[in-house]
Amino acid sequence: MGRYKRAIKLIKEKIPDTKKLTILDVGVGKETTEYLDLFKEVHTLDVDEKKILSVIKMSKGKIKYSLASGNKLPFKDKSFDVVSCVSTLDHVPNPKKAFEEVCRVAKKYVLIGQGNNLLSIHVQKYFAPITSEKPKDHLGHMCWIPFWKLQKLAKKEKLTLIDTNYWGMPISTIGNKLPSISINLSRFYFALYKK
Repeated sequence: MGRYKRAIKLIKEKIPDTKKLTILDVGVGKETTEYLDLFKEVHTLDVDEKKILSVIKMSKGKIKYSLASGNKLPFKDKSFDVVSCVSTLDHVPNPKKAFEEVCRVAKKYVLIGQGNNLLSIHVQKYFAPITSEKPKDHLGHMCWIPFWKLQKLAKKEKLTLIDTNYWGMPISTIGNKLPSISINLSRFYFALYKK
């Protein structure tokens, strides 16, 4: 079972009446389309316009979108019933600020999916504007947020943990752009919170 499948399973098991709810997926991916069968309305946000347009095309225009940074969400407080942020916090310059923004625009639930790397060794050229086509806000894996650290952030936001779900990852991986080495001693996790 892949990562998003586990997120979907967690949502189905723990959030009642999703067909009446709206969701914002911060950090678009083709998996965002899987939310269409669950929620009344799906909105996504990313700094990468090509990725957004690709997913909009896949969804046949059923997903609403915004081109913006996770560090400054262009929505009013409590705009969405659920806010999902999977594999995104480790790609933004200020993950704490992005998490606070996710919590600010969530009305009822927050779903975070993140690598739970207890030890990471990264040697990566993040700031290579000449060789990178990525937007400035998407510079590769900028940080890792282990579950214990997320729990501290959630406590500050007065969130209640409903449940977690883990997905295994290899002991070590080599990134697709050298030099990049990551040693993962734990697994990818999903944490579902209630506001």
